[in-house]
Amino acid sequence: MANLVILVVSIVSGFDIGGHLGTAFPTGGISRTCRMSTVLGAQLGYQKGRTRWEFAYSSFTFPTKGLNFYEINLHQLALTYRYEFFYQRDWGVGLDIGPVLGFVQRRASQRSEKGRSGGFHFGLILAQHQGRSLISAGLDNTLFAEWGKGGPVLTYFPILKAGVSYVF
Repeated sequence: MANLVILVVSIVSGFDIGGHLGTAFPTGGISRTCRMSTVLGAQLGYQKGRTRWEFAYSSFTFPTKGLNFYEINLHQLALTYRYEFFYQRDWGVGLDIGPVLGFVQRRASQRSEKGRSGGFHFGLILAQHQGRSLISAGLDNTLFAEWGKGGPVLTYFPILKAGVSYVF
């Protein structure tokens, strides 16, 4: 009975679940050695009018350009707030903003190192609303910060992505 109540409240209140697909581009020093990557992810969101809250998971791997085995795997958890500054009944253009937590693994030959880093993401999204379900596409920029010997070190990853979220 409790599960039925939770399901009904979720459907009536605007919760949705979906996934996204995209392309991530290497930047900085790794852009010389790594190729772009496919991004796969899933999200759980809540939409109310112009605003949207979303919890998302994304994963991508930057493989090496050459014959040497080297790759960077990145898994990230993000909490996003979206405000559609241009909003129509069926579509809108919005800004995404929020914190991100990245889990990184770098592998070269037989060696491997792991770490995590906190960061921030912001993006520009075009959204099409189908009832309370959503189709979206846009640019998501992820910026990770960590402390190095000389102070903060910033790593930037631009991601072009498209997603679909359904009210079930």
